[in-house]
Amino acid sequence: MRVLLSAYACDPVEGSEPGVGWAVLQGARSWSGEVTLVTRTNNVAAIEGALGPTSGVRVIGLDLPSWLMRLKHMLPWGHTLYYALWQLRLAHFLSTRLRHEAFDVVHHVTFASDWLPAGVLRLPGTAMKVWGPVGGASVCPVRLYPYLGARGVCTEILRRFTGGLGRWLLGRRNARVSDRVVAQNPDVAGYFSSVAVRMFVEPNAFIPYSLVAPSSHASTEPGIIVGVGRLMPWKGWALALRSLTHLPSHYRLRLYGRGPDEARLRRLVERLGIDGRVEFMGHVPRAEVVQAVCSAEVIVFPSFHDSAPGVVGEAIALGKPLVTLDLAGAGYMAKLAGVEPVPHRGGELARRFADAIRAPASPTDHARFNSERVRALVGEWYGIGQTGA
Repeated sequence: MRVLLSAYACDPVEGSEPGVGWAVLQGARSWSGEVTLVTRTNNVAAIEGALGPTSGVRVIGLDLPSWLMRLKHMLPWGHTLYYALWQLRLAHFLSTRLRHEAFDVVHHVTFASDWLPAGVLRLPGTAMKVWGPVGGASVCPVRLYPYLGARGVCTEILRRFTGGLGRWLLGRRNARVSDRVVAQNPDVAGYFSSVAVRMFVEPNAFIPYSLVAPSSHASTEPGIIVGVGRLMPWKGWALALRSLTHLPSHYRLRLYGRGPDEARLRRLVERLGIDGRVEFMGHVPRAEVVQAVCSAEVIVFPSFHDSAPGVVGEAIALGKPLVTLDLAGAGYMAKLAGVEPVPHRGGELARRFADAIRAPASPTDHARFNSERVRALVGEWYGIGQTGA
């Protein structure tokens, strides 16, 4: 079996999307005698170093001109634009450089955007086409718009329009030409179910045991609430801050991450009078984040539409008490691990969220998102092995 993987993000050390690319690469290697991976050029050295010279993996680095790289960092949506253009460049590269090679499976892995191009799916031939895991179809309920702020509401409306248009024009085509679609949560599966030949639902949270095992014996700090993620309006950190006002004064919130919503969140902290109870920790190495998660009394992830948040998978793997909303991937993952999320409908959401923090539920299935499951998943997606379709 020969497999072609498209993984824009792929790294043997990083988490999030790069970690997903690496996990699926390892899963594909376990079934395939020859894997060709196309990724960003800056990922190649780390991948080849981790694989070794006899891995059977051919790694191809692909990038756009340097002036587009500069533009990527200058424009507000520069990363999205660069990714879309990279996918178009990939389609051209494959049609000119690899079109005469015979592959049994071609698989689009990262980024997991269900409304953007997927260049590998345009490769002609009879190879099985696998798209995903993909996400993005989840949206923020209008009733939660007050937590977004004015700029956040404008961004969410723009996201709904651009994402909806891209999903209709590109996402549905990707699903239609794919033999297998892997959706990150039921929202995505529901959107594409009418055009997909075969659908799987699996969050792309692949947590390596080697990451969580060294931290699993850390002592718990009473009253410490930890939130991890970019400081974006739709991540729901404003809800977490408001819930803090309904908790006793010994509860403190530590937020790990940076983002454009930080200034608004800091102003909200002052306005709510909780200055001494909130710490903005910024961006720290992943190992430190895992340690912080492990030592917290409770983990909060009040996101309004994350497709499959890795930090939720890490909290579950560590067996930490978890509080999230019944929305998108976070709520779905919590339920899969035995944690009942907080309903977003109903009044006094901040108070109900605070009540859940006071009496948080711990996951009952710590291994649900262990990366060791990837081998079986890839075998199922490719229709081979004991779990074959």
